[in-house]
Amino acid sequence: MTDMKLSTVDLLTPVLVDKNLDVLAGFKEWVFRLGMNFGDNWCWWKSGKKRRTVHEGIDFYQYLTRTGEVCSLPSGLIIPVFIPGRVVRIFPDFSGFSVVMAHEQQKDGAVLHTIFAHIQPCESLQPGRDYRQGYPLGILTSGNGENRAVPLHFHLSVAWVKDDLNPDDFNWQLFNDSASVTLIDPQICLF
Repeated sequence: MTDMKLSTVDLLTPVLVDKNLDVLAGFKEWVFRLGMNFGDNWCWWKSGKKRRTVHEGIDFYQYLTRTGEVCSLPSGLIIPVFIPGRVVRIFPDFSGFSVVMAHEQQKDGAVLHTIFAHIQPCESLQPGRDYRQGYPLGILTSGNGENRAVPLHFHLSVAWVKDDLNPDDFNWQLFNDSASVTLIDPQICLF
């Protein structure tokens, strides 16, 4: 028997579906299109438009049911912790808030981080606290009103972050431009 390696998307999906059985009934698989994946240059919500930077993660917008229906994620969807860790920063983004979690996995002086974007954090969520798998990080909402042209979705980034960076400095510019942050494709095998 070989060891099965899982990607962060593989780890997230069963926890997310389990927390949202009432609204994700019949979930089969995610639907990704050009512009939603890690490293893509195109805006999936603006046909033919390029992004300012390459995509730092993956966008979750639609899924396929077992009956073949393509469904959009609903407002109110619970976004759960899928890898236990510590919330280290919550900050506004262009379509809601970003929640950054640090995890116990380390490599070459860097710590594994996951970043969920475009969500409304739960009121009980606090930086500096540890959370277990399944704990609700936030919910999918229409955002903070800054960008209504983008359809309702959530974003996941995964990164190795040098352990000497101050989480208070975390923002999307740092994640894109820093030699101290190595973004990872959420669909590759990590564990």
